[in-house]
Amino acid sequence: MLDWNSLLRKITFLLFLLILTVVLVLCYYFFILNEDISKYYFVLNKIEHIKDIEEGRQLEPLIKRLILDELTQKEIDHLSLLKLHTALDIFNLLEDKMQFEDIKLFLKDVLAIKEQKKAKLIISLDRFILRVIGPKFKKGLSLSKYKKKEAELLEKISSTIQVIQIQQQLYELASIYINADQISKAINLFRKVIELDPQSRYALNAEYILGTLYKLEKNFDYAIKIFERLSFQNNELSLYSRYLLASIYEHKDDFLKAKEIYE
Repeated sequence: MLDWNSLLRKITFLLFLLILTVVLVLCYYFFILNEDISKYYFVLNKIEHIKDIEEGRQLEPLIKRLILDELTQKEIDHLSLLKLHTALDIFNLLEDKMQFEDIKLFLKDVLAIKEQKKAKLIISLDRFILRVIGPKFKKGLSLSKYKKKEAELLEKISSTIQVIQIQQQLYELASIYINADQISKAINLFRKVIELDPQSRYALNAEYILGTLYKLEKNFDYAIKIFERLSFQNNELSLYSRYLLASIYEHKDDFLKAKEIYE
């Protein structure tokens, strides 16, 4: 004879497990899943399904956002940043849909670098969640988070007298403005960082980011001045600056100058 009470308990238990699994997956997706990883999968998925070049051009702002996100890291991964710049530069030369395959290669390279820093189990879990729910592309900070962080840093800046600490806090605030898509505010703060002490580590990084922001906004003449100056510095930024300088000359169709720098 069928035990209905036992069957009901089993069904209830299975439903509980299903609901718990869904809740855990959603919690992981919204609160634990690395947003950087999700963004790369999102863009790569979009590239897979583009129908023509014009549709593909709509992805350019997303690549720019990936570059901006990279600029706000505490330690900039310059190799990843250059790969993203190269992917973005391809958009300037788009003539064939097959060029999106090149863009994919650079994005996959950066994704691989980011995933190398995570355990294999976590990478597998990330990929599983993204297949089940789909990747997301969150753009910048929410207004409430942005205002809160801005207020905290402005208070610190007003109570600090040491130049290096002021530079550090202005630099952090400028990064927050980038996350919040307040690029003009970020540019003004990076200028202040440089003015306070042009030779400090924060000033050099600020100048490099400033040149990158000008490049993204197609203010090439300003970007060239910055990267030319940085290319003569005796540090790691000089090599990256020369590469970006060459890519800007490509944008300006000065291919001989670009070739000279690349060589």
